[in-house]
Amino acid sequence: MTPSSDGGNGSLDYLVERVRSTPALELLAADREAVSFGYRCDDPRAVNPHLAEALRASGFRAAVSTGADGRPAIRIESAACVRQSDTDALVAAAIALGAVAANGRPVPRAVTATLCSDGLPTYIGFAGLWRLELGGMEIARLGPMLDARVARNPADAAAMMDTATLLFLTLLPSNRAIAFATQARALEIQQIFRLPARRDGKPLRVLVLACAGDMTANTHLDCLVEDSAVELLMLYVLGGRPLPSPLPDHDAVFVAIGEAAANRPLLEQIGPFVASSPKPVLNRPERILQLSRDRVAALLRSLPGVAMPMTERVRRETLDQIARGSAGLPEGGSFPILVRPLDSQGGKGLSKIDDNSALAGYLRTTEEPEFFVSPFVDYSGADGLYRKYRVVVIQGRAIACHMAISGNWMIHYINADMDASAEKRAEEAGFMANFETGFGARHAEALAGIDRQLGLDYYGIDCGETRDGRLLVFEADTAMLVHAMDPADIYPYKRPQMLKLFGAFQEMLEAAAR
Repeated sequence: MTPSSDGGNGSLDYLVERVRSTPALELLAADREAVSFGYRCDDPRAVNPHLAEALRASGFRAAVSTGADGRPAIRIESAACVRQSDTDALVAAAIALGAVAANGRPVPRAVTATLCSDGLPTYIGFAGLWRLELGGMEIARLGPMLDARVARNPADAAAMMDTATLLFLTLLPSNRAIAFATQARALEIQQIFRLPARRDGKPLRVLVLACAGDMTANTHLDCLVEDSAVELLMLYVLGGRPLPSPLPDHDAVFVAIGEAAANRPLLEQIGPFVASSPKPVLNRPERILQLSRDRVAALLRSLPGVAMPMTERVRRETLDQIARGSAGLPEGGSFPILVRPLDSQGGKGLSKIDDNSALAGYLRTTEEPEFFVSPFVDYSGADGLYRKYRVVVIQGRAIACHMAISGNWMIHYINADMDASAEKRAEEAGFMANFETGFGARHAEALAGIDRQLGLDYYGIDCGETRDGRLLVFEADTAMLVHAMDPADIYPYKRPQMLKLFGAFQEMLEAAAR
């Protein structure tokens, strides 16, 4: 039957409109009595019956597993859609639960039990919010839903935390102040938030020590364990306050707080807890504290096969003197140099400076008091393009994460236009497929040396290759964003690679908890 709606039922018309405008859902049939839809996935025959069952378990009892033109579907009759809010809740639940059912397994009770009357989980988290957005729940729709929760219950800390994350996800500078304020208000009420395991059986419970901050502040474990039996207990550490007592039962501890000037006191604060923990601890704080840009450069620059220019912390007053020509560059260096404010991420405030006058112009654009300064290394290839690689290391095992190619030396995956170039994507696919015999083999000695120096269980390296074949290290960090959110139709090679990476991460957690 061709999907259609004759306009005879306004409530169903709205459901048809919502399903059609939701990328994660597919309209399969519609008449005056009911609407049938499915979740878009590789195996709808395995997924949609589980989704229908999960919707019923979550309180949407009108969801019936059926078929439309021989395809598995979820049927909703008009009586279940009297109010638009009912329909909005149903669609939200279908997106949220569909992302879990997409593995072809029943949705665990631990997941369905967390859904609220608006169709959203009690606590959604960064990965969950990102999935909802990709599935068709626009920020403009999610925001008011979370606001309504807080209006109903001003002590709903989980909704406040999700609101703050959503504001960060907008990437709008004007939203940052209110995001931080909302997050702080939530953490005054509650410090621990639970993300249930997405597979049945006894979960592996990981206590995650995190900190307040934006998307660059912590390791995003929820992206690394999306489809797993791992339950995350997110504990946000607050400066000068003891950890909550008693702590929830857990099998392992993971320190997710990333290195940053603002986080160093927190990493030092949790040291005694980590030292006395009866449970295994991954990514110990004293190791994370070594990941400042200047310290990483000092640790790695002399390793065989590694190129990492010395990075210096320089006060603004000194840069002013250099710009005026009354002082020289650190370490007797020469232009061009790279300058960035302390704790800047994602290239914010990063600039290549070619001479004294350019440095003076740069300083007029910022009021930051202190900067990292390092020599610029031209790592362009023979074709004039720059290639930046992200490699994730899990207990000594290096795994390809992504590769970006650009004509600009300052590469970020988001600005490299990878989605617009089949040629670039083919090169990235080859990097991933041949990593162990290609890039990984070429730099095996360098990567092993880096791992010995850093001594972390999990971290990422952003790097390039110098013209003489060395591994040019830009950064080593535990809070790099690692995910499987890229569209499969454009990047079909990525998900299998990321599943391999996620599998290694989960094996690390399981081994630690034994």
